[in-house]
Amino acid sequence: MRKQDRVKGYEELEKILDMAYLRAAKGKGRERHANNQDFINQPIVKINALTKGGFALGQVLKKAEEIPKLSVIDGVNEMLDVIVYAASWVMEKLKSVPQGGNEIETLRESGNNNPVAGNKKADGEMTDWVGEISAKYTTWEKKAKGEER
Repeated sequence: MRKQDRVKGYEELEKILDMAYLRAAKGKGRERHANNQDFINQPIVKINALTKGGFALGQVLKKAEEIPKLSVIDGVNEMLDVIVYAASWVMEKLKSVPQGGNEIETLRESGNNNPVAGNKKADGEMTDWVGEISAKYTTWEKKAKGEER
């Protein structure tokens, strides 16, 4: 997230969203599904396009049924996957927004707290939390599995 877009009091939400991003970009998503493809060329996005977002909704519903039966660590990981599926649904739906189908640019150009409005904001720097979140997530996962104290 760009520094100027951060809102005080929402840091914990940003950390969870970063965890979901890292799980997709560096963890399970990359390991099992990426096949050396960029996110927009992976099955999660391609199948969503074919089903007009129905694939993501189906996966969210399936995981919602499974999560209560899982351990805490597995449940958290599955819920992070739900966040990624939800994001892929948003990507698909943003294609119908009049500004075009590039979800990142659509959000960057948004104004009035409305992701589909238009009002250019200045470019900023990417979050510097990625390394910190990655380390914390790895430590949390190891502790949850009993590999670290």
